[in-house]
Amino acid sequence: MADKKKGPDPATILTQKTITELKATYPDVKEFLGILKKYHDASVVLCDLGDQLWSSLEKLSSHNEDDVGENLKKLAASQKEIEARHRTVAGKLNAAILEPMREGAKTNHSATESFEVDLNRQTEKMLSDLKKLEKESKKAGKKSPEILQQAISNVTNKVKDLEDFRVKKLREVLLMERRQYCTLLSSLCTVVQAQSDAFSQSHRALDDQQAEWKRVAESAAILSEPVERKVQNIMKPDRTFVQIVAAEQGEASSYYPDSSSAAWGGGGGGGVESTRHTTPSAAAVAAAPIPPPLETSLPVGVPVPEPLAYEAEQTHEAYDEGYDEEMYSEYTDQGYPAPPPNAPKALAMFDYVGTHDYELSFVAGDMVTIVTEDEDGSGWWTGELNGKIGPFPGNYVQKLE
Repeated sequence: MADKKKGPDPATILTQKTITELKATYPDVKEFLGILKKYHDASVVLCDLGDQLWSSLEKLSSHNEDDVGENLKKLAASQKEIEARHRTVAGKLNAAILEPMREGAKTNHSATESFEVDLNRQTEKMLSDLKKLEKESKKAGKKSPEILQQAISNVTNKVKDLEDFRVKKLREVLLMERRQYCTLLSSLCTVVQAQSDAFSQSHRALDDQQAEWKRVAESAAILSEPVERKVQNIMKPDRTFVQIVAAEQGEASSYYPDSSSAAWGGGGGGGVESTRHTTPSAAAVAAAPIPPPLETSLPVGVPVPEPLAYEAEQTHEAYDEGYDEEMYSEYTDQGYPAPPPNAPKALAMFDYVGTHDYELSFVAGDMVTIVTEDEDGSGWWTGELNGKIGPFPGNYVQKLE
C-alpha cells in the first residue's frame, strides 16, 4: 500500500522524540530538586546568621547612647527586616517549587510512561485493523466492482483514522510537556514576585535612611549636639565679672549669689574681669561659702555641689594674706585617725589639686572614704584615698548614702 512507501510518519517520529525527552527529564528534575533543597536550607541558615549578626550589632551599639549608636540600631533593625523578607522568599521556594515539584515529578513521570504504553497499544491495534482491511480489499478484486470499491474506501478511511490518531497523540504529548514546564515557570514566577516585593521594600527602607546614616558616619570629628551640651553642663562655669565695692563703704557686692567681702578675702578696687579658674588657698576655701548645686544627670533629689572658682587677680593677694599657717599646721603631720570600718564614701565630682602637700588631692570619679566632715563649719572635710589622709573642700564631692 501507499502508506508503506511513505516511510516513517512525521507525527509518530515527533511523538516518540517528545516522549523520550519527557522521560529523560525525570532524573534532571530530581537533580534540580536536590540542589533546590540545598539552596533553600542554605538560605534559611543564612537568614538565621543574618538575624544573629544584626542582633549582635544592636547589642554592640547599645554601649553608645549618642546618635551614632541610635543610627547603628536603626541600621540593624532595617537589616533584620530585610532578613525577614529573605526568609519569606526562602519559604516561597519551598512552598511554591520544592514541595509541588517533588510530588509532580513522580506524577509526570508515571503519566509519560502510561501515555507511551497507551499510544503503542492503540497504534498496534489500528495497524492490525488496517492490515485486515488491506487483505479484504485484495480478495474483493475478484468479486464485483462495487465490493472492490467499498473495500478500498474502508482502507482509505482506516488510514485517515490512523493519521488523525497520530496527530492527536502528538498534540497530547506536546501539551503534556508544555504543562510541565509552564508549571515550573509559574512556580518560579511566584518566587520572583516575592523577591521583587522584598527587594522593593528593602530598597525603599534603605534609601530613606541611608542619607542620615552617611551624614552621621561622616561626623566623626565633631560631637553631636546633645553630647556637646552635656559636656558644657559638666564644665566649670566661667566667671566673667566681679564688682567689688570700695573698702570704705564697709560691704562688697558681686554677681555671685550670697557672697560677701569676707568670703572673698576683703574689698578693694573696682571691677575685675577674668575668665580663668585658679585653685584657692586652704584659708580662702575654708572661708568661702558653698555655691548652689549644678544641674546634673544624677537621680532627682541628689544634690551635686559646684566646685569653687575664684578670680585669678584676687587669689594670690587676698587669700594668701589671710592664710593662717598655724591654724592648719595640724594637717601636715598626718595625725588623723584612721577611718572606721564602715566609714561612709563620697564620689569626687570634680578634680581637686591641693595647694599644700598635706591636702588630699583627687580626680573626678575617685571614691573617697570620709573620716570627718565639716566639724568646724569651715566647709573642709577629712578623707582617705589610696592610703593618704588629708583635708579637702567638701563641696567637691557627693556623699553616698
